[in-house]
This record gives sequence, C-alpha cells and structure tokens, in this order.
Amino acid sequence: MNRSVTQPAQLHQPLRYSRWERFGIFLFGGLLSSLLVVAAWLKPDPAGLGTHTQLGLPGCSMVTFLGIRCPGCGMTTSWAHMMNGDLEEAVRANLGGVLLFTIATVASPALLWGAIHGRPIGSRWIAQITIASLIATIVISFIEWVFRIAF
Repeated sequence: MNRSVTQPAQLHQPLRYSRWERFGIFLFGGLLSSLLVVAAWLKPDPAGLGTHTQLGLPGCSMVTFLGIRCPGCGMTTSWAHMMNGDLEEAVRANLGGVLLFTIATVASPALLWGAIHGRPIGSRWIAQITIASLIATIVISFIEWVFRIAF
C-alpha cells in the first residue's frame, strides 16, 4: 500500500496566493483604502449622522419613516471624525464605525502588501483575529443600537 505522507517541510511552507486571489485581495484592499480617502475628504455632520449625504446619497430611510436611527447611522460621520483625529466625536456618532475604521486602517495596507507580494503578512492567526474583530464589531454595533433606541 503506497500512502502519501506529508513531509514536515511541506507543513511549514509559506502560503502563496494565486493570481485571482491576489487580484481579489488587491481590489478589497483598494476599496478599503478608497473609503479611508473619502472619509478624509468629508466634513463630519454636526448632527452625528448624515455625512454620507455629501456623496449624493439619500438620508436614512429608517430615520425618515420611523424616526429612529438604524445601526449604520453615524458610521460615515464616525469615519470622518476619525480621519480628523476626533475619537470622542467619532464614538458619539457610532462606536461600530470607530471599530470598522480601525480594522480598515490596519487591514488595507496589509491586504495591499499581500496582493503585491503574493503572500499574507505574518501568520494565519491574523485572519482569525480579523474575523473575530469583525464579529465583535457587529455585536457591539447591535448592542449600541439597542441602547440608542431604549434610552
């Protein structure tokens, strides 16, 4: 019986991205970088939400029809405040936005580096931390939204 045995050297070979993976990673890293550039260009709305209307987007339908903020209300404003270095106002606008901004700030250069070099920065645990951070951001955003509605 001829069984293929994985050699120890094969277990420690660095992960290499295919061309399509590199292309997709480059697009995603570029998208995150573009969002950061746009956030730097925007002027935060003093109301704490509505900054996205500077991009020609409509106001929040949930605010218009129900009179309450949706979980995403204030995210763009939060990013604009973060680009101006105003953490307090960014948190006030949307805590989830601050967390997503932080993830994007760290992830965009790492993704672009990985796309250019064909391999990820660091080890595979970085992906696990990123996924855990995104899940935590969703949970925190939902909890913050419930508190905004309740109080």
